[in-house]
Amino acid sequence: MLQYRQLHLMKRNGTASSDSLNDLFQSLVVNAGIARHPTLLIDAGLAIPVVAGFRQPAVLLPESLTRDSDRNGLIGVLRHELAHIQRGDDWSNLFQQIVVAVLFFNPAIQWLSRRL
Repeated sequence: MLQYRQLHLMKRNGTASSDSLNDLFQSLVVNAGIARHPTLLIDAGLAIPVVAGFRQPAVLLPESLTRDSDRNGLIGVLRHELAHIQRGDDWSNLFQQIVVAVLFFNPAIQWLSRRL
């Protein structure tokens, strides 16, 4: 629950990206054929890119990444984050967290969860 709250706060605190960066992001979304409509947000407090949200996912980028990366590097990062959305990693992570919460007493589940 704490992780969910933290992701929700990061998503809420993110700011809209520039028009040119958003246009690039939306073209990558269309090219990837992603059915959900993710948004692109910028957060100065992040160290690494993150995907947050289930029904309305958002890709959160560190502000430093948008300033310091070249176009090709940024495209690679955005494609990587969009692949998480396309594969449904957010839903599989949620399922994993539920299993760990229900079977907290099982050391094999704890071990497997750490490995995943």
